[in-house]
Amino acid sequence: SATNPAGKQVNDPGGIFYTSSSGIWQTVWLEPVADSHITSLKMTPNIDAGQLELQVNTSDASENLSVEVVVRAEGEEVVTLSGQLPNLPFQIAIPAQRLWSPFDPFLYDLEVRLMENGRSLDTIDSYFGMRKVSVEAVGGMKQVFLNNEPIFQRGVLDQGFWPDGLHTAPTDDALKWDLETV
Repeated sequence: SATNPAGKQVNDPGGIFYTSSSGIWQTVWLEPVADSHITSLKMTPNIDAGQLELQVNTSDASENLSVEVVVRAEGEEVVTLSGQLPNLPFQIAIPAQRLWSPFDPFLYDLEVRLMENGRSLDTIDSYFGMRKVSVEAVGGMKQVFLNNEPIFQRGVLDQGFWPDGLHTAPTDDALKWDLETV
């Protein structure tokens, strides 16, 4: 009914609704994996403790499996851990952490290997930012804080729809124009 939220998916777009779209919108590929492989990573930064909580989820809970982790900052190794158990969260101390912010959008590189008896079964490259977003009361008013400091938020709503490609910009120049215009 008209009172139910419909988002952007409606049969008869108009008004605030956009052209209906669904399905694949980027390149898709198939990739073979070992029977025991990494299925996902859960990363939770804790800037107050100077740690990243990492959980390496796997397709197998075998006792023979372990995890090796390498954290890099601008190509330099910062932390290396080995022997961690998969499927359980563990803490990685990030020394002299460099906090992510809009003014310094720094990301650490992360390499995770699933090991079995000294042999690598799977490797994933990822990244993370050390940041904290919270809501704090200041003078009786709630404010958004980034990295324990109040941050003023202002921005534009860019829907990211293209008349000739829906979710995909028709050219790199069109995407550049959109960003420069904003």
